[in-house]
Amino acid sequence: DYPIPVVPGLPPGCWPVEVGTPGFENTTFPFACITPLEDAVGDCSDNFPCFCLTDSGEPEPAVAAPTIPEPDFAYHVVTDGTCVSHGMTDILDVDECRLAMNHGYYNTRDQDDDGVIDAFQDYPIPVVDNLPPGCWPVEVGTPGFDTYPFACITPLETAVGDCSDNFPCFCKLPEYKIITASTCEAMGYKDILDVEACRGVMNDGYYNTRDQDSDGVIDAFQDYPIPVVDGLPPGCWPVEPGTPGFDTFPFACITPLETADGDCSDNFPCFCNVEGACMDSATWYKNGDPSKDCAWAALHPPRCDAKGWDRTLASYSCPKACGTACLDSTSWYKNGDPSKDCTWVSWKPSSRCNVRGFDRTDASEACLTSCG
Repeated sequence: DYPIPVVPGLPPGCWPVEVGTPGFENTTFPFACITPLEDAVGDCSDNFPCFCLTDSGEPEPAVAAPTIPEPDFAYHVVTDGTCVSHGMTDILDVDECRLAMNHGYYNTRDQDDDGVIDAFQDYPIPVVDNLPPGCWPVEVGTPGFDTYPFACITPLETAVGDCSDNFPCFCKLPEYKIITASTCEAMGYKDILDVEACRGVMNDGYYNTRDQDSDGVIDAFQDYPIPVVDGLPPGCWPVEPGTPGFDTFPFACITPLETADGDCSDNFPCFCNVEGACMDSATWYKNGDPSKDCAWAALHPPRCDAKGWDRTLASYSCPKACGTACLDSTSWYKNGDPSKDCTWVSWKPSSRCNVRGFDRTDASEACLTSCG
């Protein structure tokens, strides 16, 4: 005997609420509503499928509104710092920015009160300076803004300030892989040690299908804890229900490599950043001799000082073969010249490690392997 209250401000008619619908996190399911037409706002949707009567009086199947396209990339929203400071990437393409915001912000808002969900409107997204970097919508009531819906893109090199509740930034998540044995570093990947990046990848690839506390709300819509702890597998990992020593779910942790103990497992599946993974180059070879590749360098440590056809040393291009740490940023480049990245720095570290990057960091800070 589930409740069916009469409520204003939602789609007209008779409709159930789909589990996981934003705004109904604390609702007990099943749950449904009736909204009189004169009090209604918005359309029927996948979250609110409407049941309609035909001319014959027989009910028709649920009628859904036009669907909002889903991005072909994973994103996460941050309200402090910047995408880059959280280990993610700014979205600087207008179409990708609109796609992400329509999917995760404007899909539930009608900021201009015209009865149309903002995701179905062609709102402006200008490229502006002197505001937070990346792709962000403007929250209603933000000082200096009086037209809604409204969003912006700001390049990092001309940005000022951080993401915030007024300017929530949409960030691209790094490419990641889940492992249940060994560690991210041992597999040639990178640990994810930022809480927001950790939450983003787990919401995308783990908590998006789980309701571990059986409250009728998908865990990805909950603000579950992610403490930084010692003595467990390194990196970013959720806790699988039934794991000894844990009785609250959903629950996840981050463990720094230097205080970690043990490997990833079925109970603690680790999320690893595979962008710029610490893997040997498949194309490097000693200058002038294509037969002498990374496998050749691995056979004798002094060979790691050999210079390759691409002007990089074997120690740089063959990190697994030479036991070199992979600490270069995959996104840094010299301010104003995207072609000059950490590889470029590695060719002449003595003169290039002091070069300033587009993100206001020096090469010595971003290209740790190249600069020693």
